[in-house]
Amino acid sequence: MALFSAAGVLGSVAIGFTAWSCVTLLSNYVIARKIGLPIVLSPISKMNVPWVVACTYTRIQHHLQRLPFGLGKWARYSYLGWVFDEKYTLYQELGPAFVVVNPTENDLCVAGAEATHDIQKRWKDFIKPRYYEVVDRFGPNLTTAEGDDWSRHRKLTAPTFNEKSSALSWMESLAQAQAMSRIWLQKGSEGNRETAKDTATLAMNVLTAVAYGLPYPFHEESPKLTPGHTMTYKDAMATILGLYTMYLIIPISTMSSPWMPRFIQKLGLATKEFTTYNEEMFRNTRSSILKGEPVVANLLSALVRASDNAHKTTISGRSQGLSEDEIYGNLFIYGLGGHETTANILTYTMCMMAAYPEWQEWVAEEIYHVTKDYPGPQAWKYEEIHPQLKRCLAVMFETLRLYGSVIIQPRHTSTTPQPLTIAGKTYLIPANTAISLNIHANHVSPEYFAPDPLAWRPARWITAGAGGRTGIGREELVELAPGTFTPWTGGPRICPGKKFAQVEFTAVMAVVFRQMRVEPVVASGQKIEEVRKQVVAMAEDSQLQPTTLQMREGGRIALAWRQV
Repeated sequence: MALFSAAGVLGSVAIGFTAWSCVTLLSNYVIARKIGLPIVLSPISKMNVPWVVACTYTRIQHHLQRLPFGLGKWARYSYLGWVFDEKYTLYQELGPAFVVVNPTENDLCVAGAEATHDIQKRWKDFIKPRYYEVVDRFGPNLTTAEGDDWSRHRKLTAPTFNEKSSALSWMESLAQAQAMSRIWLQKGSEGNRETAKDTATLAMNVLTAVAYGLPYPFHEESPKLTPGHTMTYKDAMATILGLYTMYLIIPISTMSSPWMPRFIQKLGLATKEFTTYNEEMFRNTRSSILKGEPVVANLLSALVRASDNAHKTTISGRSQGLSEDEIYGNLFIYGLGGHETTANILTYTMCMMAAYPEWQEWVAEEIYHVTKDYPGPQAWKYEEIHPQLKRCLAVMFETLRLYGSVIIQPRHTSTTPQPLTIAGKTYLIPANTAISLNIHANHVSPEYFAPDPLAWRPARWITAGAGGRTGIGREELVELAPGTFTPWTGGPRICPGKKFAQVEFTAVMAVVFRQMRVEPVVASGQKIEEVRKQVVAMAEDSQLQPTTLQMREGGRIALAWRQV
């Protein structure tokens, strides 16, 4: 009897949920029709948590698309990574914008440089969606703040990314890249299957040294623990970022529970350690500043100084400095934005260089020309070398174009309808409408990158210098129309760490390709041309995990390095 009662309850819940979904889907459809753009229907929101997990770990969305009679067609545009898989195809079918109607909300999917630039520029009209609040777990921050709060965060955090921090990033990146290169060479002809792990280590070490004044060697068998801690700061942050999907879903208070899996308990420990480290570093730094003691120049000390100075100013009775929690929140965002994105782009770049070896020589030609008068990387000065590495930046831009860590930028109209011009026609976007800025579609659009929008060709970013001068030392980087290429987003909310990432990338490229070359390991019976195609296919087999694009099996093909 109890079994039948339970089944009855579950059946009633299922019927009620289905009825609710149908009613809300119809209601949203009526609202969407008033916009005047093409409409597609979906039974589920791409942000539904169980659905996100299922798509990430089972690829159910691809199986559904194979259902007969088009029954699973909706799955093409109903999961987080569809913009990478579909490229520009849906916009060729439906036009520059369309509305995905689901039971939860209407999602306006937009491509096109002009509309993208307009939305990014109007940051007060098109705000971040509410689900970004999960990033506030360590404290409010630049990414999640809106309105006057965002202006306050931006005013205090952006100046910390300056020429001093860029110079620090340059020197630390050179040192880390040299250590990483030695390990890659030691692997010999068997090659290295841990490129993603190695670039993540490099990016983390650069971040901890420059942001927090905590330098780590690239390879360390037994890292020294700070008294009172069971994990290093680096390992705590790496654990959180490596399990970021679980970090977003599981309440912090339950992570360390004995009934949780061990890896979740480790995540709970890492969260506790990371919080304690931040509190200690913040209080020690502030104490030293107040006492007039010498303080190591890094992003943390710059942020504390700027915030303390701003506390002296009030607007409408409110201090313009950052609270302690807000400083912790921004420290975490530094880590999230400065680690995973840089590591990912380096990983994809090394794979592309192995797949297309002609670009190794193209880049090496520039690196040699710029550095030939210096005894070695330890003598390369940031202000002298970095500005000349145009081809290295071209490689970065081309990899970001095809494999950018952030491929979609979510926005929202909040409670006020907003006019938006798309392809020359103005539409009124209703209140409470989600907006998906499909920057990946822009990056592979035939309109902007013809005749080969899907080809990895770094030279597309290089043009002749003043007076039509060509050749190394005379070349310039191509400037595109606003909204065309926005891997760091655009408008007032552009990523403040953009220059930091570029400096780190060019330093690593200069060290690695000045005296090294890479190729995929070829197994017996294989041809090098076939394996190079497999490397590209490995890169194309990528998905959002959960917020940045990553290869599913990045170590499937080993990369072998040799010295030249």
